[in-house]
Amino acid sequence: MQMRKQAFNYWITQIHNLEKSLSIYLNNSPHMEVNFRRMMEAKITLQQAYIHAMMTDIESSLAKNLDAQLWKSCFHNVIERFREHDKQLNDNSNVKKCIETVIEDVRSFDLKLNH
Repeated sequence: MQMRKQAFNYWITQIHNLEKSLSIYLNNSPHMEVNFRRMMEAKITLQQAYIHAMMTDIESSLAKNLDAQLWKSCFHNVIERFREHDKQLNDNSNVKKCIETVIEDVRSFDLKLNH
């Protein structure tokens, strides 16, 4: 029981650190498109940390509502930030492609959960 709690706390710490990393990419407006690949890698790593935490201690994960936090941090916030960036640009075709890629990632993630 104690080791499971320690492992869960480890993953929570990792989640907080990874959310900061993802936030740096999302708040770097002039370079969002250039850093898209790195941002997606950071997002995927964050997703994996959330999944590890949830699989380590389901009860604590439910109590902390980690499934909703995963959705918000890895998908909702990313899409919303790109939408904001999209509104600021005249030529936004690349931003739209980025948004489409993130939405496709949402679909892929959802399919994995439902199988």
